Amino acid sequence: MTSEVNLDVQGKEMALLKALLVKGPALPVELAVRTYSFPEEIAEPLAHLEQKGLVERQTLKSGEMFVLTKKGHEQVMGA
Repeated sequence: MTSEVNLDVQGKEMALLKALLVKGPALPVELAVRTYSFPEEIAEPLAHLEQKGLVERQTLKSGEMFVLTKKGHEQVMGA
């Protein structure tokens, strides 16, 4: 359950979660475009979301793709 851990998600983190929910998995540069951000601005929020278990990083030949986890989906839908 999301109530077990402090999952205070707002601002840029919530925008990233919503972008993943609406358009699906993405490379960091794609997420930056979706959230009207520079790639450097989303690196730290993505790391926090990964630490919270709300997104997963999948390694590809062309880079890393971020995917919304079930926990992340529940977080966005409950917001």
